[in-house]
Amino acid sequence: MGLVDQTQVPPFFYVENPEDVVPPKTAESAPAVGVKFRGTRRNVTIDDVIAVLGQRTPSAARSQREFRQAFIYVVAPGRTADPSALEKLDRIRMAWDQFVSAATDSRMRVETRLSVSAPSEDSARLR
Repeated sequence: MGLVDQTQVPPFFYVENPEDVVPPKTAESAPAVGVKFRGTRRNVTIDDVIAVLGQRTPSAARSQREFRQAFIYVVAPGRTADPSALEKLDRIRMAWDQFVSAATDSRMRVETRLSVSAPSEDSARLR
């Protein structure tokens, strides 16, 4: 994502040709904890990635760190928004801001409010 310099990327690995997967998984399966399997471990460094894909552009020093995102609650025509669902969505939105910051060691920030000024009563309903 360009949040750290290549010197800060530790080596990592993938498993080639996993087999005897327990519990059984497919290519569409979600990641899970506690899955067991056999396969060939392939160690990878960031230099390996750069050799195949080239240097990241822009560099980590110049990459974007702030992003604006919106959470949208869609209501069918003729229906009204459920206030408890809107409150739930707002809790998810606020938790997302905090999660992104924590997950990136505060290297990235997302702004999910539609209005960054002091909210009025009407705009608070739009957030």
